[in-house]
Amino acid sequence: MHMLRHSFALLMVVLFINSMSAQSFFKRTDERKISLRSNDERTIIPTKYEVFTLDVAGIKTYLRQTPMEFSGLVGLPLEIPMPDGSLEMFEVFEAPSMEPELSAKFPSIRSYKGVSHKDRSTSVRFAVGPNGFYAAIESLDGEKYIDPYSEKNTDDYIVYNVKDHRSDIYDNISMCGVEGGAPESAFHETSTLSGRTDIVDLRIFRLAMACTGEWGRVARRGTVEKCLADMNTMLTRMNAIYERELSLRFVLVAENDKLIFLDANTDPYNNSNEGKKILPTNTRVINGLLTGGAGAYDIGHVLSICYDIGGVAQLGSACQSNKGNGVTCNNNNDLSNIVTRVMAHEVGHQFDAAHTWNICSDYDDQRSGSWAYEPGSGTTIMSYAGSCDTDDVTKDNDDYFHVASLFQMYKKTNIGGNAYSCSQKVPTNNHFPTVTVPAVTYTIPISTPFALSGSGTDEDNDKLTYCWEQYDLGDKVALGTISDKGPLFRSYKPATNGDIRFIPKANNILSGNYTDKTEPLPDLARSFTFRLTVRDNNAEAGGVVWDECKVEVTDKAGPFKLIFPELDERFKTGQLVNILWDVANTDKAPVNCQKVNIYGSFSAALRDDDPNLVPLALDVPNNGSANVIIPNRISNFFRIVIKAADNIFLVSSKLPSRIEEATEPNIYVVPETTSINICQPDTGFVNFITQALGGFEGKVGFLIDSDLPAGITAVMGKDTIVAGEINTLIINTNQVVGSVSGTITVKTFADGVDTIINNVDVFVEGGNIDFVKTISPEADADNTTTLPKFFWNSKPDAISYEIQIATNPDFIGNSLVAEAIVADTTYIVPTLLKKSTIYYWRVRGNNNCKSGEWSEIRAFLTEVSACSELLSGTMDITIGVAKDAIAEIPLSVTLSGNVSDVNIGLIKATHGRLSDLSAYLVSPSGTEALLWSKKCANQQNVRIGLDDQSPDFFQCPINTGKLYRTDVSGGAAKLDIFNGEPMQGQWILRLVDGVAGIGGKLEEFNLEICANLTPQDPFIITNKTLDLKPGDKTALNNTWLEVGDNDNGPTELVFTIVTLPQHAEMLLNGLPLAVGSTFTQDDLNGWRLRYDSDATYEGPDAFTFTVFDGAGGWLGITTFNVNADNDNKSTSVDDTNISNDVFVSPNPTTEVINIALTGKASNFKTYRLSDLSGRIVTEGSLSGKNTSVDLRSINKGIYLLHLSDGRLTATKKVIRM
Repeated sequence: MHMLRHSFALLMVVLFINSMSAQSFFKRTDERKISLRSNDERTIIPTKYEVFTLDVAGIKTYLRQTPMEFSGLVGLPLEIPMPDGSLEMFEVFEAPSMEPELSAKFPSIRSYKGVSHKDRSTSVRFAVGPNGFYAAIESLDGEKYIDPYSEKNTDDYIVYNVKDHRSDIYDNISMCGVEGGAPESAFHETSTLSGRTDIVDLRIFRLAMACTGEWGRVARRGTVEKCLADMNTMLTRMNAIYERELSLRFVLVAENDKLIFLDANTDPYNNSNEGKKILPTNTRVINGLLTGGAGAYDIGHVLSICYDIGGVAQLGSACQSNKGNGVTCNNNNDLSNIVTRVMAHEVGHQFDAAHTWNICSDYDDQRSGSWAYEPGSGTTIMSYAGSCDTDDVTKDNDDYFHVASLFQMYKKTNIGGNAYSCSQKVPTNNHFPTVTVPAVTYTIPISTPFALSGSGTDEDNDKLTYCWEQYDLGDKVALGTISDKGPLFRSYKPATNGDIRFIPKANNILSGNYTDKTEPLPDLARSFTFRLTVRDNNAEAGGVVWDECKVEVTDKAGPFKLIFPELDERFKTGQLVNILWDVANTDKAPVNCQKVNIYGSFSAALRDDDPNLVPLALDVPNNGSANVIIPNRISNFFRIVIKAADNIFLVSSKLPSRIEEATEPNIYVVPETTSINICQPDTGFVNFITQALGGFEGKVGFLIDSDLPAGITAVMGKDTIVAGEINTLIINTNQVVGSVSGTITVKTFADGVDTIINNVDVFVEGGNIDFVKTISPEADADNTTTLPKFFWNSKPDAISYEIQIATNPDFIGNSLVAEAIVADTTYIVPTLLKKSTIYYWRVRGNNNCKSGEWSEIRAFLTEVSACSELLSGTMDITIGVAKDAIAEIPLSVTLSGNVSDVNIGLIKATHGRLSDLSAYLVSPSGTEALLWSKKCANQQNVRIGLDDQSPDFFQCPINTGKLYRTDVSGGAAKLDIFNGEPMQGQWILRLVDGVAGIGGKLEEFNLEICANLTPQDPFIITNKTLDLKPGDKTALNNTWLEVGDNDNGPTELVFTIVTLPQHAEMLLNGLPLAVGSTFTQDDLNGWRLRYDSDATYEGPDAFTFTVFDGAGGWLGITTFNVNADNDNKSTSVDDTNISNDVFVSPNPTTEVINIALTGKASNFKTYRLSDLSGRIVTEGSLSGKNTSVDLRSINKGIYLLHLSDGRLTATKKVIRM
């Protein structure tokens, strides 16, 4: 079956590739041959573009074969033109921007998406309709559009980069008129989304898009079909952005044709040329026209021609009662800029995204101080780029959202947000990437460039793009003003090399230009927050994550400056040069940079992974001076770059210097690395590269001239070599104890030239990291808290520790509850453990060389309780609008006993203003505990759990479904206030609305009440050493091992294997056991366990186990000993021989088998048939030497037949056909 599946997939790929060359509907054409028709005009004229002619009829016919996305079929191959004049092959699917009923009404209007065959990170969205072919191509080097050449020409098309076209239609018009206050900002500062690898769901929202008569009647439209075609084009382009950024898609509702008006005199809008005036009426218009009213759509919008504003929207209106309050003013026929500059912006407002720009003087009333993270006008979709005069960062918006906007819209559209439930979720094959940022806060000097570095991973191998953005709020100041808070640094478009961001940008660092208004370096002390956003650009639906880090700027140090060579100099290859820099107190607190790295930069290289950035001296003291050897590379563009070795700041020569060929005899000698890490007891090797310069001829000698670090010995491979050969420094660490470091100085000398000194820093990492000793929880600890703290002893050479906690000692799969790598010798689990459960844990040390051996496995049992879990189910209890309105849900507990633990699994409610609410829990005894009161300001809705032992303290928001402690810091009681009270009776959740005016619903309440138990533990009856001969196959039974229990029987006593014997195999019903496998005392009593010893091993052996009785009683890790000795009496008969005396026929069988016993097998008394997982399907007694067993009631398959006489066993394979 697998072969067939692979073959089919391969066939599809072959068919796709073979068909590629045939689908070329676009042909490059000479623009000079195109003439405009009468009354025709061009509304889109980019500064650069290519022209193609399209076979319109051919492509429409061809696209009828296109499979629907998510159908599982192979897409249709189609060549799409690119702005460089080339054609690129895409695999194309139909991806509707209309609901099926609307698509059926207008079959000429279609929307498609595709992914490049050459580069999966390049995708295309295109629309086909009566107004022509329109495409948006998303690629890592920017967005590209394909549009008709002119209004009436749908045969010829321009292909261009979006950055090469800017419309001036909105000049001197207010860009946006968002209405409604900015969303609550009290909790957003620390919100991150960094470690996810979940499946990405495509969330689809139904969009009701209306138009005024003014918009609908323009010449290019004039019919419902053509209006819908333009809407489809705009939506197709907007979906390309929203799917990449937030995995959101919008589709026109089934009755959208009812919302299109072609006559300004009869449409339901007054003052249609004023966007602000038609905004409040649009929801009413849509609700009245659609059959389902407000229930027929999730978000509404209206297109018009208006001159007061570019667009306007009600903030956060999507999926709310005012969901239709959004306006886009499309004042000409340009469908290019309208999407990014206006429509995507206004829809962003409807999904909670506020303005992100910090200053735009003409539109000060539109500033959102709680979200003004971009300096000046900003550059992203929610910015005002191009509208802010001297505060403009750029002249047009870029087609991506700032991380602040992503966060706002993510909160609204995901679990806990008020737009989550109204979307349709479509699972994709994509997973969220992950992101990593520096865990430490760096302190840097003033007026000094620096670099931010992060990374990302993606399990789907998508091409990741990175975007570092400043995330600080502050005063409204002019662009370029250096303030002690607020945004200074602009956002740049996400890029594959954006994992490292230089501030200012690399070109400005290399030229010494630190005064760019969009990235001014601070000359005063302040703090910065930066967020790194990682996008996977997956064509199905984009996965986007982010995380943040901090940087401190101190005025106690800096600026860090390069003194020589700062400007253009002339150097010779192999020349020894003294590099000078101004340390400027960076070697002292609070910067504390003790070492720097010096590089030679060719071709404007700044990244460490760029081969044109050549290390010249690494880890040299930060004292202002160091000698380096000029590389043997002729160049007119050479700079010196100095980077902090243990910080993030750097500096460069301002002008490039020249490297010329040496004219005097000299030698060039450099080590391939100036720093080496060696894992003890390995040997390290450092090659020294040599080159003759200026006609040098002769021998080159090497000498190690330094005291070596303790335990290290070092020699050169050769004492002398010929210039041009490689010599090797050999470093031996056999005698090193622990970790040591130091510097090895190698001198190179030759007749007639100066002695060359090279230093190699050596760090030897020790290996004493194995077998960490665990401390707490103690071995076999009882009644352990469900939020335990783990402790262990340190190891001298460990730099981190890996801990694993599991419900099975195999530590794999779902049994692994928690694992972490920590620097300290303590750990707290991030989630509560289950009660009455055995947990296993282990620790090992790590360093840069290896991971150590695991510690001995320890086990502990969590507190044993009898718990009653009560679920209210879905309720609909009104929270009234009057002051002090009360809503309650009662739950009744029938168990008796005294409370030892109370946990609230869920409180779910809807309410428009959480700061009005207080929550209480009331016990049957009348004790009332405040859970929280008047929290989270203007946030909406409740979805929360509460537990005293939760690792997370109470915090806003409380609509995420997380489990917190009660708000003790805010005056709330701990839930242990109920401990000791009778648990039986009615428990009540009470919500009190302390402010009149806004009501809501109490919807669900889940409660867990527990009482502690004192279980009876199992106990050892027999645990005798098993004495056997090497090679014995022994039935392990209750003669050697037996456990009893006062209130549980043999089938309930479950043994779990913690460690296996080293020289034997254990089998249950003929199947091998592994660490974590289980058997019961009943298996021991029934002789179903077998111990097969190694015939070549003589000596002691053992296995360890725990026992659990299912009722909270347990036996900690216990050892069963074995002694293999040739002098021992044999405990087995060769199973192979005895199995030869058993005959099963017919085999395979369809009905009945006959078991015939001969020879040594004649004494077998019982049989047992199991499947390959060990499950017993039938068993019974053998009736003499011939027994018939009916198999007609069991499923077809392979089974194992086990025969036993109470001491010996034999196994045969049986096949049921």
